[in-house]
Amino acid sequence: MHIRCSIGILGYLICFMGFTMLFPAALALFLGEADFSMLLFSALLSIGIGFLTGKYYFDSDIELNLRDGFFIVSFGWMLMSLIGALPFWLSGEIPRVVDAWFESASGFTTTGSTILDDIEVLPHGLLLWRSMIQWIGGMGIIVLSIALLPLLGVGGMQLFKVEVPGPTIDKIKPRVRDTAMTLWKVYVSFTVAVGILYFAGGMNWFESVCHAFTTMATGGYSTRNASIGGFESSYITIVATIFMFLAGANFVLHYRWMKGDYRPLLRSTELRWYAGITIAAIIFVTISTFHTTFDSVWTALEHAAFQVVAILTTTGYGTYDYELWAPAVQFLLLVFMFFGGMSGSTAGGIKIVRVLLLIKNTVYELKRIIHPKAVIPLTLNKQNVTQGVINEIMAFIFIFVSVFIFGTMILSATGLDFMSSLGATASAMGNIGPGLGSVGPTGTYAHLHDIAKITLTICMIMGRLELFTIMIILSRGFWRV
Repeated sequence: MHIRCSIGILGYLICFMGFTMLFPAALALFLGEADFSMLLFSALLSIGIGFLTGKYYFDSDIELNLRDGFFIVSFGWMLMSLIGALPFWLSGEIPRVVDAWFESASGFTTTGSTILDDIEVLPHGLLLWRSMIQWIGGMGIIVLSIALLPLLGVGGMQLFKVEVPGPTIDKIKPRVRDTAMTLWKVYVSFTVAVGILYFAGGMNWFESVCHAFTTMATGGYSTRNASIGGFESSYITIVATIFMFLAGANFVLHYRWMKGDYRPLLRSTELRWYAGITIAAIIFVTISTFHTTFDSVWTALEHAAFQVVAILTTTGYGTYDYELWAPAVQFLLLVFMFFGGMSGSTAGGIKIVRVLLLIKNTVYELKRIIHPKAVIPLTLNKQNVTQGVINEIMAFIFIFVSVFIFGTMILSATGLDFMSSLGATASAMGNIGPGLGSVGPTGTYAHLHDIAKITLTICMIMGRLELFTIMIILSRGFWRV
């Protein structure tokens, strides 16, 4: 493994993060707010350390290998969350290091959990930085899941080979760099579109930009304590619902239909399941909340659609306290915290395609038991699914459940009640934001013990990197020469 060269790349990543801090610093300077000096200092410190590290260690003549990829991806995400915490900590708005790291990691992993009891008191520069780290993390996740993780042999996009037939996973463009640029254009286009629609619906320019960033990243950070519900606008709620759903879909499919090729959309079983699950859940929640919580069926439909999509896509926005709804609805939303959106999207969770293939494999195993001599291949979109893919899914589910149980036990050991421990861990693993109990849609994570916050931060990063990447880094065999 080329440790020096990999460290050099991480240095340039830190340098890049420093340059992005200049944008909120410029806003703070323009508005004459006190957070300007610390934002500028954080930016210059990151640029300086990152550039010197990259200049000293990086060697362009070295060809990186598989281990280098795992090292860069894993430590890159950890470093981003630490560097992103600097403005929060140095400005004094989040004076505790653990809290600043939690807030930053929640941003970069597009989780959306917060330790801030009053978001609206933050200066504009930090609010913009808070939204930017989610947007940067969202784009990084798309490139990671579509262009990089498949090259390392892990990630949900390995399954996308089955979804859309083709010789290689990065078949948008032949090279990773070209693929990343193509996806970047799609991501930016959607961000601009939703920002314009938010502005047209009554948001000011600043809130439009911030919410456009966090909507497309399926992050959920808001500039208001009441989240999207604070605007009290059905128009904004509907726009957010539509674009959250789009952000939870595969960005390769977005690129295809934007180019006029609708065949992958029509053939995608995962997309049909994603849409079908969403519609069925909206109908169920609408029926459950009509007359029990809302007097109007349209109001029930509006809130049901928004909350179902917000949880399923792991965005975590809120318009209503869903803990006041029927227990069956709360249980459904808890299940959706594990599901997540489609592979190749900014959504977290297990991913719909894994759930789909797990169900199909279970049904096929029952058929094989009944007909032991029959040859019954597992297929998806008329393509055979290899046993290797099924093994990957089973391993992923096992690790996901194991980490979830272990995380819940640690949180419970810190004194947190069981329901809150369960909801917080599920939220962190699925990168959602709000959980259940004291960390529900109207609560924050500020009251948690430091050990609980550190545990959840690790769970957020592991969930965002689809578990395998971190597990491989932690294995003893990875570090053997």
